[in-house]
This record gives sequence, structure tokens and C-alpha cells, in this order.
Amino acid sequence: MPLELPLLAFHLPTLIVLTARFAGFFVTVPFYSTSASPALIRGGLALALGSVIYPIYAPTVEIAATSTLVMFVAKELLTGLFLGGLVSLLFAGLQLAGQLAGFGIGLSMARIIDPGAESESSLGPALYQYVGLILFIGIGGHRHILSAVVQSYQLLPVGAMTVTGDVVRQVLATTGHMFQAGLRLAAPVASILFLVDVLLALGNRIVPQIPMMMLGMPLKAWFGFAILGLGLKAFAGPAMAWLAQAPELLLGASRMMAVTP
Repeated sequence: MPLELPLLAFHLPTLIVLTARFAGFFVTVPFYSTSASPALIRGGLALALGSVIYPIYAPTVEIAATSTLVMFVAKELLTGLFLGGLVSLLFAGLQLAGQLAGFGIGLSMARIIDPGAESESSLGPALYQYVGLILFIGIGGHRHILSAVVQSYQLLPVGAMTVTGDVVRQVLATTGHMFQAGLRLAAPVASILFLVDVLLALGNRIVPQIPMMMLGMPLKAWFGFAILGLGLKAFAGPAMAWLAQAPELLLGASRMMAVTP
């Protein structure tokens, strides 16, 4: 027993450092960061993953003083938060598509309690978000992103995080692609609703006696829900292709952060 405590004190700081990246990742990445995954479960999973990679990467971690330990933990937490935030941008594209598609139907006026975000949300973003999560799990994305984080230790050693111009450009590019993806995924519903608006405007000019404003919302809702239901299969392919780039996005960001400015 007396020998076990010094041994634990020797290995514990390195284990904490190797766990910090996973801990930060689970705070921001979708699926793992929802309220359905309790903090205790996420912390246990981060500790388990840190223990798994400990024999491989522990020799690369040199902790000479307490200040070094604090710096390493802070950098690894920021690294995990950043990597999880990149994956969140992909899901933000789906939420944007849901917001754009649901606005014309009238879903933006209906509010629900989103159990994952623990806040109010409109139906459109919530629908696209949870469909995206189902597709993400279906393609094994929840496993692939964990594998990418494990591989990131090879590309970005512990404590080597550096915010370079390439990293900033990567974030800006991903944000721009998020808006593009949102527009593309919402285009089928938005285009149909635009045509309905055009037909209603023409009908109002041709037969002004008919209250087109009164008929417009029910018609747009009917067409919108029909396109949402019929278009889920068409939505699945582009959404899966959009979400499938998450592992490569994480690895690319890890390479960029490892480059000294």
C-alpha cells in the first residue's frame, strides 16, 4: 500500500493532461454534450479514453512543474473545446436549414422545449437537428469523431496548440460553408414556398375578391409539410455528406494548430 500512493501521484498528472482534451471535446460537440448525456457519464468516458491512450502518449508528456501541468491542462481543454466547436458548426448548418425551411411554413411561431439544449427552440431547427443526429449515428459519426480526436494526439502533441492564421481561416471557411449548406438543404422547401407565394400573388391580381392572405398560410403550411415529409429521403443524402466530413475537419484543424506561427 505505501508504494501505491507515490505511484499514483506519479501517473495522475499525466493522466489528467491526456483526459483534458476529451473533457473539453465533450462539452461542445453535439450528441455527447446534450443533457441526455450526464456530466458524470461524459467525465467517466473522457477518463476512460485518457486511460486507453495513456500507455501510448504518456512518454511524450513531460511535466516539470505545477505551472507546466496547469498550462498543459488549459491548452488541452481549449483544444478539445475548439475541436468540438468545429463539429457543432456542421450541425449549426442543419439548424439554419430548419430555420429557413420552417419560417415560410410558420414553424418559427411555434416554440417547444428542446431537451438536448435545455432551452426553447422552434420546430424547424429542432426537426433538422434531430434528424441530423440520427443520420450522424447511422453513419457511425459518433465513433469516427472519437477516433479523430485520438489520432489528433499524433498530429497535435500535448501542449503544442498554437492559434495560427490558418486556424482562423479554417474557422471562417467552415462558417461560410455552414451558411452554404443551410441554404442548400433548405432550398427544396423554400423554393416550393416561393412558388406558392407567386401563385397567390397572381391569384390576388386575377381574382381580387378572394382573400389570398387568409388562404396563404394554410396553403403554405400544407405544401411545406408535404415537401418536408416527401423530401426527408432527399435531405438524408446531402446531410450525411455534410456531416461525414467531421473527422477530416478535426484532423485538418489539428495539423494546422501544430504549425508554429
